[in-house]
Amino acid sequence: MRYMPDWLDPPARITGLRGTMPLAMRGGDPYIRALMRTISASESNYARPYHVLYGGRYVRNLSRHPNRCIRIPVGPNKGNCSTAAGRYQFLNKTWGKMARRYHPNPRGILLWRSFSFEPEYQDRVVHDWLSDRNFWNADIPQMLR
Repeated sequence: MRYMPDWLDPPARITGLRGTMPLAMRGGDPYIRALMRTISASESNYARPYHVLYGGRYVRNLSRHPNRCIRIPVGPNKGNCSTAAGRYQFLNKTWGKMARRYHPNPRGILLWRSFSFEPEYQDRVVHDWLSDRNFWNADIPQMLR
């Protein structure tokens, strides 16, 4: 049997899911929620979408973004590294930037803050990011109606 690091589960299998799993967060704009499900259908169509890393392996610990360098095997970025993780395949750098703006419950203070990557927080950060008219210079919820 091959050694598997404690933080990593065996490769995920796409399970032929019909549709997408419900969001972990409660509430929010229904149109933004529908957009979030649309995004995640192509980014993480796995049985445990909040736990999936780029390439299809699962991570167990979501107390923070996993920030695991996974080598890209093919395509124009072959050999480079991706840190994409979770339902929306956040890169570590993008998660850090967006969590600083939209995470509802950061731990720590000022420069020592950390941001849980638990499912409800992945959803909340994406929901609030997509809802931010100032960030996009557009009213995405209104555009979806």
